[in-house]
Amino acid sequence: HPPVSVMRFSYPLVKQLVTGLPAKGALIEALTMHAFEAEDAGGSGIEVSVPPNRYSDAASHWGLAREAAAILGKRLRLPRVVPPTQVVQKSVPVAVAAPRLCQRMTAWYFEGVKIGPSPKWLGQVLEDCGMRPISNVVDITNYVTLETGQPLHAFDFDKMSGGRLIVRRAKQGEHLELLDGTALTLDPSVVVLADAKDALDLGGIKGGCRAEITGKTKRILLTAGNFDGPTIYKTSRRFGVATDASVRFSHSLSEALPPVGLERAAQLMVELAGAKA
Repeated sequence: HPPVSVMRFSYPLVKQLVTGLPAKGALIEALTMHAFEAEDAGGSGIEVSVPPNRYSDAASHWGLAREAAAILGKRLRLPRVVPPTQVVQKSVPVAVAAPRLCQRMTAWYFEGVKIGPSPKWLGQVLEDCGMRPISNVVDITNYVTLETGQPLHAFDFDKMSGGRLIVRRAKQGEHLELLDGTALTLDPSVVVLADAKDALDLGGIKGGCRAEITGKTKRILLTAGNFDGPTIYKTSRRFGVATDASVRFSHSLSEALPPVGLERAAQLMVELAGAKA
């Protein structure tokens, strides 16, 4: 048997996505009999064992909803993603200088961001999935990752040097402090997201503290990329830094997914954080 990853899902969110979804116990039984081993995680959570060959398409609420709809003969009802149309005239240069390590990078700039608590429904989904709500902007990135399967990361734009983003190999001996305070010394085998001066995060794995989102953040650059799976896996193991994003990217996600996740997050940024895109 191949190794599996046990993931937590929110039953109420899956129920929103599938018309006529049966009770949680019946859904768990149907998934176990026809697709994946599933168990009751207590409350409104479900634990599902996702094998590696299904991670790229089923390790998200949209993916699990597709599976459930197909098994049960129900109608799938994914949310209509409408990216912002009222946009600020602002250009932010984005470049990929390490195309073997990062196949695609998408980004969206926002200003007028109002940092605050997330609505109850969003916080509940995060808690169902074993995550702690932090703030609306951070929670949106986590929620959309759980919803679509595409990891995202937000940078405080006012803390970025030169107002630009570049995806590149780390410099030999380059230093990076992660959000949890872990200090790393990097080399060119590692991919980073950087501004005109220094590395900002460990690409595809974890953000750095220099451009961290805080209660004072007003402008952000929201990013969604596609990284080389083996590189992310090796880097995560080497530094002992395992995150939800690193596990997802290690399974080689679709290159078509970044704009899907980014547009969904942009929609929520406008609705829940009052942002101007």
